[in-house]
Amino acid sequence: MGLISENLPHGASELDVDVEMKVVAQKLHELKTEGASQNEITLSMKALGIERATMHGWPNVFTKTMGEMLMQQSEENLSLVTIRPTIVGGTYKEPFPGCVEYLTNTNVLLARSAQGILPCLVGDTNTSMDVIPVDMVVNAMIVAIVAHAKQPSDVNIYQEGSSLRNPVTLGSILDYNFDYFQKKPWINKHGKPVKARKVIFLSNIASFNRYIQIRYLLPLKVLEVANKVFRQYFQGVYNVLSRQVKLAMPLAEFYGAYLCYNAIIDDKNTEKLRIMAVRDSQTETD
Repeated sequence: MGLISENLPHGASELDVDVEMKVVAQKLHELKTEGASQNEITLSMKALGIERATMHGWPNVFTKTMGEMLMQQSEENLSLVTIRPTIVGGTYKEPFPGCVEYLTNTNVLLARSAQGILPCLVGDTNTSMDVIPVDMVVNAMIVAIVAHAKQPSDVNIYQEGSSLRNPVTLGSILDYNFDYFQKKPWINKHGKPVKARKVIFLSNIASFNRYIQIRYLLPLKVLEVANKVFRQYFQGVYNVLSRQVKLAMPLAEFYGAYLCYNAIIDDKNTEKLRIMAVRDSQTETD
């Protein structure tokens, strides 16, 4: 993918917000005219968002970029500061290291791996996982606001990421996670330690589907028949395999694009901001 610049929203040269809004309105009108249910509408609109994002070169829906562009087109006399964090992870220091309020982004993958219920995913273990601690993102927002509070109308973009200056691969993150939970196992709701297991990565969705079919779906069919013959004797094994499949399928669909999105995020503006903040802090101390 190369270097993703801070100067303009990625793909902005090919993106027309008005056109995208018309596409959305037209699709929504068609679905309602056809009498589609709310669930069908939700799934269809999600698929449309992914389709349009793929067309413009995004790994997922690009509503944030559309919002950016609308703000930049505003006629208000504003000093606009845009913070673009990459994958936001747990805290670095504040309020304490590793603080996570709820499971999102990579935290889901790490937790499910630790619980031993994530068998496989679509992705490239050499992909640079651009994770940035949430407290660093908040600190950057505060510094940027202070730096531009009294400036005239202007557009200032700061990308918060780690891939340019401190890259770490997907494979490394999962290896660290596996090693940690081998030493300090996840404790389940019954108070028993869970054996951590390594996640198997498939290079594309076709390989993933074949693996799921052979490793899980076929055995599930056999267990389903066996349960009928032996009066649910294998129901426990069936439930475990079924749960793993139900978990892996949506995660592979959602995270596949991210786990193969090998781009470097340019954070030069953010680095300049950091250097300025350090210099000002030293001046105040002196």
